[in-house]
This record gives sequence, C-alpha cells and structure tokens, in this order.
Amino acid sequence: MVIQPGRKKIIKAIVTVATALLTIVATAACGNTTSTTASSKAKTVDVAVSVNQWESVAKIIGGKDISLHVILSNDTVNARDFEPTASDVATLENAQLVLVNGAGYDRWATNAAQQGKAIIVDAASTDNIHAGDNPHVWFSSAVRQTTAKAYLKALEQIDPSDTSTFEANYKTWLAGEDKLQTEIASAKKELQGKPYAATAPVSHYIMKDLGMDIKTPTGFAQAELNNSTPAPADIEAFRTLINEKKIDLLVDNVQEANSTTNQLVALARSKGIPIVDFTETMPSQYSDLDIWETALINNIKTAAKQSTQKN
Repeated sequence: MVIQPGRKKIIKAIVTVATALLTIVATAACGNTTSTTASSKAKTVDVAVSVNQWESVAKIIGGKDISLHVILSNDTVNARDFEPTASDVATLENAQLVLVNGAGYDRWATNAAQQGKAIIVDAASTDNIHAGDNPHVWFSSAVRQTTAKAYLKALEQIDPSDTSTFEANYKTWLAGEDKLQTEIASAKKELQGKPYAATAPVSHYIMKDLGMDIKTPTGFAQAELNNSTPAPADIEAFRTLINEKKIDLLVDNVQEANSTTNQLVALARSKGIPIVDFTETMPSQYSDLDIWETALINNIKTAAKQSTQKN
C-alpha cells in the first residue's frame, strides 16, 4: 500500500500528538507519586507554644518532625495582659502538643488548650512551681531541664516512630544547655553574694543561679509579683536602698515600666548605680533562649564590674 505524501504528514502529526499526550500523562502520574511521598514525609506533630521564651526548646528538640506555632512573640506585650485572637485559640485547641509556661503567667493558653485534646506540658509545674509563685521560670536552670525532658517524653508519646530522632535532637539541646551552665558557673565566681535590687521579679531565677544577693524590699517585690501597686513605705525603702548605695546594680524590667519604676531607675542612674535591662518576652535579635540568657549574664557581669570600679 502506498501512502500519499499528504497522508504521511497527517499520520506523523497524529503520532506526535499522541506521544505528547502520553508524556503529559506519564509526567502527571510521576507528579502525583512525588506529591504522595512528600505528603507522607510531611506528617509532623502539631505543636503550639504559648510564649516565645520556650520556642527554641520546642524547635530544637522537635526538629523537622514538628509543625511549630508560637502564639506570643511580641516583646512589647506582657503575657499576663495578652488577649489571644480567635485564630490563636483555635491553634491551641487543635494542636497535638501545647507547651505553656504555667504558674498563671499564660493562663489564656492553658485554658484554650484544655478545650482540645492536646498533651499539655506546663513548664512551671514540671518543677512544682505553681500560681502565686514567681512565674518567670524560663530563666531557671532547673525548670529548663525538667521542661525539656517532659516535652521530649510528650513528643515520643505522640510520635513513637521518631523517638530516635527526638532523642538525638534532645542531646543537641542538652549540649547548648551544658554550655550555658558553664557560663553560669564561671559568672557565679565573679557575682556570688553581690547585692542587687529589681524593679520587677523577672530576673529572680537567673540571679539566684548566679548566686547574687537580692535586696529588693520584700513588700515591693511581692506587690510587683502580684501586679499591684507597692505601698508608699515600700517605695521609700527602695529609694533608701539606692540613696545609700547598698546595691551594686539595679535590674529593670523595661517591658513593665511604670512611673514608680522609672523614678527608681532615674534615681539609681543619678547615684551612679549601673542598670541592667530585662524583658520578659525574648527580643527578636535572639533566636535561642540560651543565647539570650548568655547575653544577659554578660550584661550583669559588665554592670557589676562598673559598680566595683566606681566604688
């Protein structure tokens, strides 16, 4: 059979089109296979963290096997004053694991998480610290250790297939924490017993770990802890402490500044007493709790040296 030239062109065109269609189908099939594989690999534990002070602990130990949501990371907002949006509440309710600070600091997060089915890791309660106690537990060496272990256990309970990965990640976190402990031990040799006062209780645990001697008037400290106004006698006692230079440095929580604390800071500056600024929420320039605390320790050491030189 002889095929005319015109028909040859038609047949060649049909073959070309058919080949192209087969290629598209094959590519689509391959694409679907890749998508399925990626989807199966993308199965992660849905983790919500109430405040960014605990973000790095969650991120390092969870690694690539978690989807992490941090509710409050704004360092101009105090967690106790924070009002979560409907979206924030939904995130907490739908998470598989929720890491909260506890001790009444972020009660809004605990309340929302309890409406869902998440495992809740309460950092403060892992070391028997509860509402009414000082809630700034991310600065406590002991609480960081107990929280990391509790968080690791929760991850392994939810996703036992990734236990070995979580364990390896935990060792990475622990290495960073060990480095911080070395920094604390070294700084403690310089700072042990040195007197300080604080406008708010945010620095309590870190200063305790450093062995420093708190001189803040008890009534003033308790009022600040309860988020109430200090009595005039307590304010005057604080002023006397500064005027008589009975402290080597003053710690100021700039995130909780008010007219009273601003006056105390101004008085301390006029007396040549060094000021060390603290915030509660981790500032944006730090990506890791240990790095942030190391920077604060360096600031404390610098302030203490300045005080010694002036005296």
